[in-house]
Amino acid sequence: ASSGIAALLLEGGRTAHSRFKIPIPALDTSIANIKRGTQLSQLLLQTKVIIWDEVPM
Repeated sequence: ASSGIAALLLEGGRTAHSRFKIPIPALDTSIANIKRGTQLSQLLLQTKVIIWDEVPM
């Protein structure tokens, strides 16, 4: 979801920043805070496509 409020409206909803550990504010030099060997890092390594569908508010 694009906002915290939209995320609250969805079962299991999270913002993209929360799910992918994207820092706020996101700058050109920002790096996602995903640690090697974590469940999230393993999931992303195995992922072939991410469909990012914005939910209308």
